[in-house]
Amino acid sequence: MKILIVLSAFFTLEAFAASKIQIKDAHIRLTPPGASTTAAFATIVNHTDKDVELLSVEGDFAQAFELHDMDMSGGVMKMRKVSAIQIKKYATVELKSGGLHIMIFDLKKPLNKDQKYNLKFNFSNKEAFQIQVPAN
Repeated sequence: MKILIVLSAFFTLEAFAASKIQIKDAHIRLTPPGASTTAAFATIVNHTDKDVELLSVEGDFAQAFELHDMDMSGGVMKMRKVSAIQIKKYATVELKSGGLHIMIFDLKKPLNKDQKYNLKFNFSNKEAFQIQVPAN
């Protein structure tokens, strides 16, 4: 019985230690009237000793969610879709305007200021986090 309790405590700690990815300061940009495309931003902190990738983002308030980056090409800022966003071990990645971000296409209805919307972040280590994100 003592062994079972010790093993149980060990696996509980391992599961807790394995889920040390933090998503903070997330928000969705409000759209002007009639617009159906917007973007979401956040800060992702990887507190683990392994690199991870954000593979996708999902939600129920729009048709499509894509990971994007901005870069300068020939003196012109261009946006491009990326397959994943890498977060190095013990590092932080900021999803922000003019850089890495989440594009949201074909909103099902206009966003309301300060209303919260569900976003699910899917990572390469098989972890997924569903959080409520305000529009502002």
